[in-house]
Amino acid sequence: MDEFLLPAQNTTYLLRTWCDKLMRYHHAEPHRWREYIVTRMTLHKYLWSYTQHEFVILEVVALGDIDNPQAERSHISIGRHAERLRNPISGDQPPRGFLSRLGIRGLALDQVTVLLHPWQEQTGLRFVSWTTTADAPRLVHVAKLLFWISSSQPYYDVIFTQCLWFAKAIYMALRGIYDGNLETELNKTWMQLASLSLPLPPDSSFELIRILIRAQKTLLGWDMGVTEAA
Repeated sequence: MDEFLLPAQNTTYLLRTWCDKLMRYHHAEPHRWREYIVTRMTLHKYLWSYTQHEFVILEVVALGDIDNPQAERSHISIGRHAERLRNPISGDQPPRGFLSRLGIRGLALDQVTVLLHPWQEQTGLRFVSWTTTADAPRLVHVAKLLFWISSSQPYYDVIFTQCLWFAKAIYMALRGIYDGNLETELNKTWMQLASLSLPLPPDSSFELIRILIRAQKTLLGWDMGVTEAA
């Protein structure tokens, strides 16, 4: 399991594949599984193909090592791209036509990359940190949230559900569900990164995420926290 989160090189997965693999480790190998928690979530933006790409990076550490600065930490990048498919996948019917061929509308390609080293290319926009084990999100719960968010809007739309929507939805959900977080605003020079900026998704496109936050906090009673073993 440690090799899965601490690879010898950058390793990219489809988001569903990564979530499935993580859950299989968690359920099938409990005697070998070390509980992992998220201690930091950073929202990033960088120049990509003459426009701006937005994504989230999670910093992950083994349960019990949150206060150990020498402990190995995993850095996981999560982002969305446009999937340009010639044929639909097993019954899915993505939007067709000229915009789909350009990658402006079509199936979303949601990916997870487990990084060999911390991301150094650009300063993040803002980050949230969790400093206690009791408040920090469990990685297996985060995987469920990522899968739900991805599945709730499986299509890429350059206006409504592009990379900006996906990154902001993840950021909103984790910040909103998990208490005890500390949010810090970072460098805003990204505003001048590109000559072409994607429009911000409309506020209404995040209503499903707000419903998820309310449900997890008040209705489902899902124990999202972690209790450190004695």
